[in-house]
Amino acid sequence: MYISLLKSFRILLFLVISSAAVADYKDGTELTLFPIPEHGEIVFEVPQDWDYTYVASGLTAKPPVITFFREDENGREVFQLNVSILWDDGFARNILEEKSIQQLVRDVGEDILPFSDETELQLERITGQEGLGYIFSLTDSSARPGEYRYLTQGALSVGEVLLVFSLFSNDREGQLRENTLEMIKTALHKIQRHVKNLLPQAETRITSLKEISA
Repeated sequence: MYISLLKSFRILLFLVISSAAVADYKDGTELTLFPIPEHGEIVFEVPQDWDYTYVASGLTAKPPVITFFREDENGREVFQLNVSILWDDGFARNILEEKSIQQLVRDVGEDILPFSDETELQLERITGQEGLGYIFSLTDSSARPGEYRYLTQGALSVGEVLLVFSLFSNDREGQLRENTLEMIKTALHKIQRHVKNLLPQAETRITSLKEISA
């Protein structure tokens, strides 16, 4: 099971390295490139007011993880979007097939469903620039102050990789969900691309990650 939501969110601190290259601007977004060790690069159109950290160990047992977030004027995290990057040879076979993606998302959703307000899991099929996937959304009205109430999780195939993502927020209107799906759908997987004059800038920072199981 690649992702799951725990009933209680415990805060973990990680020292992470951000190493992405910002390539261009488009309609309030930045075209941002994340190198995948031995598997090319993934490119997103990231909203300019979002921050992110990126962890890519190069070990097949630990897939690269991008964490997008935004903080308010008091330094409190407004939302968190975790994106794991998987590929067939490193993790599982046939993970890019539609049936496999659908089953993965369904299994995760059914594990979480008993801890949510909903009584039935609703899967939604989505299509990106280089593939397709499935998502679901759940609510936890028992969330305490400082915890997230709304969850959207899913997976989308992009070229030769699979993006598995989890959005945690308190956005009742669903705007963050919409923004997340817009960004995820822009993803492109570049196998052999050499970016010149755009050297990744490394930044060391400490950020909080809500506990999810791998």
